[in-house]
Amino acid sequence: MASQFTLRPIEAKSKGAVKQLRRTGFVPVSIQHKGMPTAHYQLEAKALDEFIRKHGAASFIDLMTVPDNLHQRAIVCGIQRDPISQKLLQVTFQQVRSDDRVKTHIPLYFHGEPEEVKLGAYIVQHALDTLEIECAADHMPASIDVDISNLQPGHPLRVSDLPAHPHYKILVSPDTSLASLTSTQQGKEETTAVDEEAAAPEA
Repeated sequence: MASQFTLRPIEAKSKGAVKQLRRTGFVPVSIQHKGMPTAHYQLEAKALDEFIRKHGAASFIDLMTVPDNLHQRAIVCGIQRDPISQKLLQVTFQQVRSDDRVKTHIPLYFHGEPEEVKLGAYIVQHALDTLEIECAADHMPASIDVDISNLQPGHPLRVSDLPAHPHYKILVSPDTSLASLTSTQQGKEETTAVDEEAAAPEA
């Protein structure tokens, strides 16, 4: 079940008023859909930020706008944060209807443990944690499973290695690396070399 948020018409009409709105704990938000004018509202920043950090931008949100009490299903399609504090400054929602096709980033769920990792000789390096896909709104996955059990040294797992799925299309290049193995000895060798260099007497 999608989380629900209540949106109220935005009262701030100037930059100063928007800054004051943010100081009171709210953030400007907008809802857009192809062929429709963008509508502007305000929403409590803390609750929205907690939802985005916990569920990501791919999860459905049930938006109720007042005073018309209109319910709309949407996903987050734009997030603006303060570059220093990382506080939300503005959020854009994309209204999603059952017959829509949407483009969004879906989190990757890595599972399995390569034999070399079990032996302690290698560690797994994740190159990506989300993938951009296109799918029907009613078939949006919560995550994409990535099995790394058979990952081998020198052979990174790529997008092209993922099995095809009937409900979504991956929009990332097939050559894109998802995960690879890195030797644990490499880091030790580099550390040893640095220590030996530091300990070497000056000529």
